[in-house]
Formats: sequence, C-alpha cells, structure tokens
Amino acid sequence: MRFDPKITEWLQQFVQTQKEKRDYREAAEKMLAISGNKIRYNMMIRKGPETFADVIDKYLTDNLNFRLSRLTREEVKDMSRQAEKIVADSSNTEKQLRTGKRADHESLPEDIQSYYMQTLDCVQKQRELHLQIRNLALGSATCPDSELYPFVKEIIRLDKLRLELWKKYDEWKS
Repeated sequence: MRFDPKITEWLQQFVQTQKEKRDYREAAEKMLAISGNKIRYNMMIRKGPETFADVIDKYLTDNLNFRLSRLTREEVKDMSRQAEKIVADSSNTEKQLRTGKRADHESLPEDIQSYYMQTLDCVQKQRELHLQIRNLALGSATCPDSELYPFVKEIIRLDKLRLELWKKYDEWKS
C-alpha cells in the first residue's frame, strides 16, 4: 500500500503546527480525503470543525503515525531483501576474495595487508548477523521491524565497508 506523499507531508506539518494556529476546516477536508466519510465531514462543517478539534487531532495524528510506521516497514523489507542478497552472494564473495589475493601480498605494507583480512572479517560478520536474524525469526512467528532493522542495517554497512577495503587493497601501488 502506497500513501500519497503530499498528504503525509501535510499531516506532518499539521501535527507540528500549534493547536491555536491549525486550520480545522482544511483538516476536516483531509479527513474526508483519507477516510471518504462524507457524513462525518458534513456534520463537522455544519457544526464547525473547531468543535471537533480533539477528534480531528487524534484521527490525523493516528493516521500520520500509521503512515510513518508503514513507510518504515517497507524500508526494512527493502533492506532485508538487500541483506539477503548480500548473504546469499557471500560464498561467491569469499571465494573471490580467497582467489583474489595478490601475488605480492606478503611484500605489501602491513596496513594494506590488513585490508585483505578485514574484507574476510566483513563477510564472516555478515554471516553471523544473518544467523542471528534467522534465530530471531525462529523465536517468534513475526519479527518486529525494530528488532530486524539493526541487523540488516549492519549487514549492508559491512558490505559497503568490504567493497571499500577491497578497492583500496586491489588498487594499491607501491
């Protein structure tokens, strides 16, 4: 489910505006656009939207929170897919790392040699994180995004670090 980003942005501005400065007529119109409830909208307009300020505030704040949590869920899903692909490719990545060791590796400065070992460490840590994710999922039928997010974020960070280190190692010239 995709939400209209303009309405989400408007909701954020509405919630951040001081109560005394809120335009409740416009807020009632947004409620109508979100819910489609014309009867409630007509009643609010007839009696004055300011009369329903608490109801409008609660409805729009709840709607905003739902939209923001939904966006976060989608982001975590996307990141999870990305992390799954990284981990699935890790055996090929490790194979490439092991065969990609430079012939002059032993003659390189220690800090450059350490890049090679750090790339292997990144792959190993990614696998460990993936195992932790699997254990989380086994422990409960649904794994909350807040528990999953730090793991997938770290897998993606480690992959970026691995690529940077490998590039430095690969391109170093004496």
